[in-house]
Amino acid sequence: MKKKLLYLSLLFSALISCEKDKDDKTEVFADLNNRQITALASDDTDRLWVGTDTGLFKSVTAGYEFIDIKLEGAVTSLAFDEVKNVLWVGTNHGLSKITLNGSLTNTDTIHGGKLSNDTITSVYINSSSDVWFGTAKGITLNRSDIWQKEKFKKNLSGTITALAFEKIGVNSIACWDGDCYFATNGQSVYRTFNWDESADAFTGASQLLYPYNGESLTDTMHVVFVDSKGQQWFGGKEGLQVHIGHDPKMDNTSFYNELVSPVVRCIAEDNDGKIWVGTEGGISVYDGSSWVDKTASLPDPVVTAIAFEKDGKAWIGTKKGLVTIE
Repeated sequence: MKKKLLYLSLLFSALISCEKDKDDKTEVFADLNNRQITALASDDTDRLWVGTDTGLFKSVTAGYEFIDIKLEGAVTSLAFDEVKNVLWVGTNHGLSKITLNGSLTNTDTIHGGKLSNDTITSVYINSSSDVWFGTAKGITLNRSDIWQKEKFKKNLSGTITALAFEKIGVNSIACWDGDCYFATNGQSVYRTFNWDESADAFTGASQLLYPYNGESLTDTMHVVFVDSKGQQWFGGKEGLQVHIGHDPKMDNTSFYNELVSPVVRCIAEDNDGKIWVGTEGGISVYDGSSWVDKTASLPDPVVTAIAFEKDGKAWIGTKKGLVTIE
């Protein structure tokens, strides 16, 4: 009798899961099946670039083509600069810069001496095409071909010193209205502000800690994201929060039980302004008032990357392959 009840319970759970995703049209790509998808980016032609644990791929008519960027190891991060038509490719053994020109590409390997560490964990491009790189041991900035990897803080005395997190891992970076946010390993999230171009340093920095921003600001944070409204989203091991404005003590909302899993790995915004949160148990989508889970269509519940085409098609990277959701 217990076995029968367990079977019925599992069947009922599966039906509920399918009900949540019944309107989704999905497609799994066999040539990327069982590869761990680590990063996604689309270029100005809507061509998809896929970072995996075995290297870099790009979408072609027949599926996906391997791109040899002359760096060993897994791709860890991707970011496309629409202004310069450049794809930045971070790996756990270095950094490459791919300049796109139609079907032609030109790849440059960045010398390790320019970087804080050769394990690149995140890439963020701001509106001025300045590029921030999070690494396993600190941050690096590329501005107009000038590389900077230390001393990002200008004190009241005018001296230039290190930020508190310059020697630890930075998992994600995002900027908004003069503020930059750094998700770190061991130091929660840092907000830096008031960039001084004459000194190439911030004049202010503060660590975001409980109770200012809710449950998710643990010692290790996985992702920071700024949406089209300027709202800042922070995701980590214990949920998600969204903050509005510059004052970290005000306008904070936390989400935990609303998510399919509280362990947040990635965040993205679709063409309708909905926030997609990739977790270790699937995807939770927020429309501004309510949450909907998307789990049944995924090849693996651990969601590692989310990207959108111009037509709204969602690309979802998981630990065991790539899937589209329309």
